[in-house]
Amino acid sequence: MSKVKYMMGRLLHMNYRSMFETIEKLHRKTGKSRLWLLGDMIFCGLRYGAGYMDYMLFAFYGLTPAQRGTALHLVMEQLPLDGDLSEQGVRRFVEKLVREDFLTPQQGEAIPVGQVARFYQSDLGQKLAKAKTVRREFKFSLLVDAGEYFPAAPGEELMLQGVVDLWFEDEDGVTVVDFKSDRILPGEEACRTQEYRPQLAAYSRALKTILWAEKLKTVLWFFATGTAVEL
Repeated sequence: MSKVKYMMGRLLHMNYRSMFETIEKLHRKTGKSRLWLLGDMIFCGLRYGAGYMDYMLFAFYGLTPAQRGTALHLVMEQLPLDGDLSEQGVRRFVEKLVREDFLTPQQGEAIPVGQVARFYQSDLGQKLAKAKTVRREFKFSLLVDAGEYFPAAPGEELMLQGVVDLWFEDEDGVTVVDFKSDRILPGEEACRTQEYRPQLAAYSRALKTILWAEKLKTVLWFFATGTAVEL
């Protein structure tokens, strides 16, 4: 609720003339349409807490969704699990990554620190913090029967390779977590999950073999809505 009040306060006191002048400057500079810039500016305001001057100063308009997502994944990979996982703690860590040139200032500003902190405050994040084994950005390769994925090629070998954002093991078994920075609204998680189901099913099958895991579950975490969806 505090975020809503904060955004309402900014909307009430915003200098709209200056905002549209900024959009006009960026339109002339980048060639992007005014409508696109306005929409992206609103999105960055809601998601990252960036004002229109931040949007121009830190060149949010020049970051693709993939670049924003890459920066977010770096933070999730490097953030110390035994450190301060509050919003302030995450912000300080992001600032450290910027100072040490692991992130550009634009990427640092694009990190939704509140959403990262919300993950660690969730039940899933709490389980992760207490887990006995944690692996992040886990790369794997596994030879499998191609017939499992291509019915016309039984008996052939297929090299399955991938990178898992995170897996951890606790008393309940192994949990595989895949982070998603998709632009979705509350209620759209189940539909979007279906798009990722085949890939994650393959990853889960591979990890179950590699880790000799008797119990394994896969969870998607959507930063935009702060929602965990178990497959």
